[in-house]
Amino acid sequence: MDKESAFKKISELIHRFEEHKESYKKSDYNETQTRRDFIDPFFKALGWDIDNEQGLAEAYREVILEDKLKIDEMVYKLYGLSEEGIRIVKGAL
Repeated sequence: MDKESAFKKISELIHRFEEHKESYKKSDYNETQTRRDFIDPFFKALGWDIDNEQGLAEAYREVILEDKLKIDEMVYKLYGLSEEGIRIVKGAL
């Protein structure tokens, strides 16, 4: 995408946000919706391969989506939770 097209797309995103700002500020509008509606299109306008259209292996992709399970495991390890501690945390979720 050239600079003019990117500028136009980003301007459209800004306009859409400003037009519906109050609905985006509500608690039922979540992080995933924000990413899909604004963040991904923003990075696509900048030329990022958000959807891995090149078909690259995960290690070579421009964008790697976080995996909740991987993040959970990293947090458990960071805090040194035992198996029992992990069961307690998971039970609380």
